[in-house]
Amino acid sequence: MHRVLSDKKAIFLLIAPGLFLFAFMICIPIFMSAYYGSTDWGGIGKYNFIGFDNSLDTI
Repeated sequence: MHRVLSDKKAIFLLIAPGLFLFAFMICIPIFMSAYYGSTDWGGIGKYNFIGFDNSLDTI
């Protein structure tokens, strides 16, 4: 067991699936929702980036 913990390739292979799932299931949706929240996209057509104007309308 000590040999596995000192092998950097084995450590990477054990940690990589968890990091991939974390990025895919948590981080990417957070960043995409922040991006979509800063546009006035209606679902069809092009994105129109408006920045914080969506957030400022609710205050």
